[in-house]
Amino acid sequence: MGNYLQTNVVWYVYRRTLKTDQLISEPVQVWEGIAEDCALSQFKHEAWAFSLGKYDYKEDTKAIYLYCGKQRVAKVLLDQETDQVNVWCTKIREWVKRDEKLAKLRYPVQEANFFKVYHKNYAWTDPQTVSFVKKR
Repeated sequence: MGNYLQTNVVWYVYRRTLKTDQLISEPVQVWEGIAEDCALSQFKHEAWAFSLGKYDYKEDTKAIYLYCGKQRVAKVLLDQETDQVNVWCTKIREWVKRDEKLAKLRYPVQEANFFKVYHKNYAWTDPQTVSFVKKR
């Protein structure tokens, strides 16, 4: 088990393609020298951006993942059948409470745009997963 409180760890954001279901080995983002709370806040931005099709998360992205070193910490899946955004995280309660934070070269904040498309209230689908439902 890794100690996320260290600041000498490296955080990675990866994506999985929709067409081939392959995890892309080249990370979308790499964050060095940040603590867990900062990584969770920055991953919240990535979750909103992915759900809205921003950056490298266009139509061919099925899911995105946050890793601390080689350990998976979080996953965001856009369910194609239900249009729900499902967020799994080992620290889901902390992730939910965190404010969105921008990593370098990421702009603008996406939270307001996300909640124009998805309901602000989320549902707990298990102890480590929340789901956001798309507005109709």
